[in-house]
Amino acid sequence: PGAGPLGEIPSEKSERPLFYRDGLRQKHWVLTCCSLMVMCEWLDRSVLSICMESMKLDFKMTDLQVGLLASASLWVVPVATGLIGRLA
Repeated sequence: PGAGPLGEIPSEKSERPLFYRDGLRQKHWVLTCCSLMVMCEWLDRSVLSICMESMKLDFKMTDLQVGLLASASLWVVPVATGLIGRLA
């Protein structure tokens, strides 16, 4: 193996714990949270699309209001995923 960034030769013992100690666990936690958010968003959007016509009639909504409701549910996940991603 070659020298490290400052010229020192890294030992296997010092590199391995640094990688696995906090970084890998935190990345898995963030990946799990983001995956659960995406799954919930897809379930939410599919239920919303199924009952959209009933909601439109029951709440006397216009097409514009129904479209805004559908697009608002679409934008929640990218915003929330970005915020959780910043925690990583």
